[in-house]
This record gives sequence, C-alpha cells and structure tokens, in this order.
Amino acid sequence: MVVSWLMKLIFSHPLPPSEKPFRLLDLPCVAFKAILEEMDIVVVINLSSLSNRTRCRIQTVRLHIDSLDVQDKPDGHVLNIVRVAELNICRVFFIPLTDNSSQKLGTSSDGLVSTLKYVLNDSEERKAVRDIIAMFRIKSIAWRIRLEDNQTLDMRQLTGLPFHICKKFKLSGGSVDKVCLRFIISRLNANTKLQIYSEIPVDFRCDEALKFSNCLYKDGRWMTTELLMSMRECQSLVLLRTNLKFEDVNHLLHHWADFDTFDELNVQLVDSFIDNTPQELDYLVIDCTTYLMIRKKRRLIERYSEIRQLDSEDIEVERSQIQEEFDSVVAELIGAGVCEFGRELQSAARFDAHYIF
Repeated sequence: MVVSWLMKLIFSHPLPPSEKPFRLLDLPCVAFKAILEEMDIVVVINLSSLSNRTRCRIQTVRLHIDSLDVQDKPDGHVLNIVRVAELNICRVFFIPLTDNSSQKLGTSSDGLVSTLKYVLNDSEERKAVRDIIAMFRIKSIAWRIRLEDNQTLDMRQLTGLPFHICKKFKLSGGSVDKVCLRFIISRLNANTKLQIYSEIPVDFRCDEALKFSNCLYKDGRWMTTELLMSMRECQSLVLLRTNLKFEDVNHLLHHWADFDTFDELNVQLVDSFIDNTPQELDYLVIDCTTYLMIRKKRRLIERYSEIRQLDSEDIEVERSQIQEEFDSVVAELIGAGVCEFGRELQSAARFDAHYIF
C-alpha cells in the first residue's frame, strides 16, 4: 500500500507549483529501495544518469538481478540484464564516439525487453559499464570480450571486472599476453566456464590453467604433458591446436587410467596431429577405446562390489546386467591384448578395484 501510494504520488499526480516537490532521494533506505524495485531496470538506469548523487544513492541499494551478459566488442559494449521474477529484460548498448562529446540516444521497449542506447567515448563507456554493474547485486555474470584480429588484450579491459561471480568468461579474436592471461586465470573461480580463442604465447606457463572444470584453449601450443598429467579438477578440456605428439597422448591416457579422479573426462584435440601418419592415428584411436573400456570395467566392478551381498529381486536383475556388460568388456580387452587378469567378475570384486585392469 505504501509503495503503491508513493509511486502514484511521484509519477501520476504532479504537484501544484505552490507546493514543495517530493524529494525521492531524501526517503529512508527501505522506502527508497521499495520504490526502485517497482521500476523497470531501464527506468532505474535512466534515473541513475540524472546526477552523481542519484547514481550513488541507487548504488547503495544494490537491487537484485538474476543474470548479466556483458559483450565487450570493438564496436562497443552490450549489456543484457535479466530480472526473472518480474520478467524484466533490459539491453544497454554503448556505441563508440570519435570526438570528446557524449549523448544518450534514448530508450525503446518491445514487450518484455527494454533497450537503452548511449554514444560515449572509450573512457566514458568503460566507466558507465562499471557504474551500471555497481548498481545491482548480480547472481551470475557471463563476460565475453571480442578483439580485432591484430589487437592484443589491454589490461584496462579487465579493470574492475567482477571475476568472483563470473559463470562464463570468453575471450576471442586477437591475442592475449602472458600477464593478462595469468591475471584472468588467477581471478576466476574454478567453477567458471573458461573459453580462450585468442592467440597465446608459446612460452606461456601457469600452474592454475587447468583448475577449471570446463575450459577451452584454442591455442594450446604452450600446453605441456607435465601440466596435463597434473590435471585433477578439469572434467572437460578442449585444445584446438597443440604441439603434442601421439606418443604424448598415449602416455597421458595410460597415466589417467591409473587414477579415479575423473567420473568422465572429455579431452578434444583438434588440429594436433597433422604431421602424424594414418597408422599412428589409428593406434591412437585404439588406445583411446582401450582406455574407455578399462574405465567401464572398473565402474562395473565397483558397482558389483557394492551390491554383492545385498539380496532382492531388483538387485539380482542388476547383478545379471552387470555380469553381461562385464563379460562384453573383458572380451574386447582380451581382443586388444590388455586384459591379463581380473577376468572373473565375482573374484575381481573381492579385490580393490583400483588395481584391477
């Protein structure tokens, strides 16, 4: 009731000239926040641009939004701000300006999506983006930076970026130097989805490069077998170009087969074996299949060990299914010449499955 009355008082009933104006910024924090929460996001952003005092007051409230998608492109920033509860979406466009002046092009609305466009010079644009982000309490952020083909990432593009709540970080085009890439990796959380499509120096080194559960490096020529062997948390790794040879990959497969660190490990190596002969590539594929069979055999033994002493009709059906799958896997491994022991499921289940191949 109070909020509804205040909204009507401010926006629906202009006061006579003889009366004092309603001072929105002088309201207590609770009342001020309640009014802002009734506004569309685009209205809040417009209100913040009226003065420094208005912007600072709004920033102290920190309205909640569900997600923010930031695109930092050569032709300007694009912000997609979403508030799910009110089905409110706002898109903010920042268009680069060649001279030192700045202007706001205005707002438009199409159903649930409101659009706001600004024309700013580079320094004002980056400040405006940071100011808008500072106004909200954001649940998750996806940050995408796209560079020109001959452009190198500038540290200024990373200044003030809220790495701690980034759920996705993508860098594409151009190149990134060692200092900037180390800065990015060190600031992001391990649960961030990291995608680096930019060129990376061949002599780049970073022990935390594979701390992410999901990451992609288009230029993986700097990746070493030692770093890959130290990988523990990464569940999905894509390297589109590396200097690895097929012997390195086979060595890694056998190394990972000795660990139960991964429930599922997806490693894609594209354009990495151009100089290898077809026979060498066939050998690699066979080794990959063998590795998967070994992993599957372990999981079957572990599951059978868990239910071996249980007694029920459903358990008996599951035991039969496990036995059939186990016999099929053992047959394939025998054909590949790598299954020398652990061929009987019941006897294998009595031992530690970590040592049964």
